[in-house]
Amino acid sequence: PLGTRCGCSEAMAEKDFVLVTKREPSAPASSLFDQDEDGPALVIKAAAARDELLARPAVQSAAAAQATSVQVVCRTRPLLEHEHERVGARIEGSSAASHAQFDYEAVVAHGAQVLCLSEERKIGVPTGEMAVTPYTLHGAYAAASGSEEVYTQSIAPLVRLAAAGGLGTVIAYGQTGSGKTFTIRALQRLAAAELLAADGGGGGLWVSFFENMGDKCFDLLNGRAPLVLRDDGKGEMSVVGLAERSVGSADEFDELLAAGNALRATKATQSNDQSSRSHALCTLRLGGPAGGKLQL
Repeated sequence: PLGTRCGCSEAMAEKDFVLVTKREPSAPASSLFDQDEDGPALVIKAAAARDELLARPAVQSAAAAQATSVQVVCRTRPLLEHEHERVGARIEGSSAASHAQFDYEAVVAHGAQVLCLSEERKIGVPTGEMAVTPYTLHGAYAAASGSEEVYTQSIAPLVRLAAAGGLGTVIAYGQTGSGKTFTIRALQRLAAAELLAADGGGGGLWVSFFENMGDKCFDLLNGRAPLVLRDDGKGEMSVVGLAERSVGSADEFDELLAAGNALRATKATQSNDQSSRSHALCTLRLGGPAGGKLQL
């Protein structure tokens, strides 16, 4: 089923429950749905299930969970144009034994939960109802949520930690085409602007940016010069030869980051014409006495 897949462990999944939904189509089905009568029926049931879930009180992350040093949040993205065109269509190669036969929008983000829809089955036979698997995280952002909302609620506390001399890390994890690069670039810009304001003309903001492809690393701020990773003997990794650049404004940071991203390895995929084919790590370091860092 269509939607952003959630990289959660089975331990984070709670007990499935079933929604019995009834909803008549409010508009004529598109010609796409003429391929099989079960396709539009399933799309209607999935839409009714999403509406019912969103109407329920949102489950919030527990206060104790918010105090942990590692937090997991999920951001869902809107369906792409070619994905919209597949809604209601039979999944190529599917059979009666397949987990799903038709494409439909299957992910709901609500409160601190990601709710994944599927076709309920008994002894392998579809019952005609929608089953829901809930995952309770530290936060979940619907497709309509902007990057500023994600930043304010989930990333800004790490930026304030870095401004006070600490170390914060943000990792974007997800399948190809789920929006990792789009999200992390926005968060990098917002974080740099806040750190520049926090520095107040002290030691300045220093930026490094490198790419990891398999067992190779390249400096994205130094013409993709090869880099070497080494253990310093104390359990810390050191990137030998990594360049740092000082920036004095948010616009200067944007230009530097754009130049670095232009050097990243990309390849066309079904989801994205320019999908990143590597991992990249951008470090923002305050040069004052506190010397805090944020890694994204």
